[in-house]
Amino acid sequence: MNAGDIAPEQLARAWSLYWRSGRLNSCVDGVSESKMLRDAWREFFDRFDSGTRILDLATGNGAVIDAACASAVPREARFLLTGVDAAETLQPHNIEAARFLPGVRMEALPFEAAYFDVVVSQFGFEYGERAACAREAARVLRPGGRLRLVIHASGGAVHAAAEQSAERLRQALSKRGLLSKLAEFARAEADHARRLEEQVAQLWSGLQPALAGAPSDDAALFYVRSVTRLWRSRQRYAPDELSQSIGEALDRAQSIFLRQRAMLQAACSAQDIELLRALLHDADMETSAADGVFDDAGGQLAWIVDGVKKGDAPNNRG
Repeated sequence: MNAGDIAPEQLARAWSLYWRSGRLNSCVDGVSESKMLRDAWREFFDRFDSGTRILDLATGNGAVIDAACASAVPREARFLLTGVDAAETLQPHNIEAARFLPGVRMEALPFEAAYFDVVVSQFGFEYGERAACAREAARVLRPGGRLRLVIHASGGAVHAAAEQSAERLRQALSKRGLLSKLAEFARAEADHARRLEEQVAQLWSGLQPALAGAPSDDAALFYVRSVTRLWRSRQRYAPDELSQSIGEALDRAQSIFLRQRAMLQAACSAQDIELLRALLHDADMETSAADGVFDDAGGQLAWIVDGVKKGDAPNNRG
């Protein structure tokens, strides 16, 4: 299952808004990054020498490229790093260490065949059309080149947190939800203020059970509080300014909801991983059995799928 019912351009825009914030990782709020995952990337990159050409698919702001640099710098190695992402706007952390190409989909990579020694992806490959992504990853990888994919696990800790967060946002953003109604009210005439206040109070009360127990950095909690605060201090703003501010907040909240829905749809079960391995096999890749990645509490965060492009390697990098 891919990020099926969400149009690619919608998802690219949602990710552009997210990466514009400058954040490095894409895990759900309230879920900590796994030390095991960081260590796994360090061990993987430590096997490669200077001059290794590495392509990071769905790079975002370069979390995996950061991991590659963390391996290379102490050894005075220099990787040739390229990151691509469908998002049109990126704020990469290691822009001096890599070439970043926004607006590039994994299904149609702008590189010649067998150009890269290594192709990697973290929480990105599974969002694409997987058969096409597998073919493209294999096409640009040299014979004997290495593949590593870190993929969201369905039913794991990140999946559960995203499911809960998405449900809170769904309620807040629904047609009759608090955020949508406040955006509507901001466009309403001032003489309706008393009636609107009553509706706001009812909507606020109705949303409290969904927000109870949400982590302090939860997106729904943040936007509900922010937009409600804007509405309650609306006398300070010109009507057009108020409407624009609330509309922009609603847009950002909707983009987060889209990303969460996409992640829930893209997350892989053990059966999904086996289907992905079959696609990679059809694309001339040999893969090993997937490993699980777990958070500090023992909940599964991800799968790691390692592969090798079939054929004799023309050099001994990696």
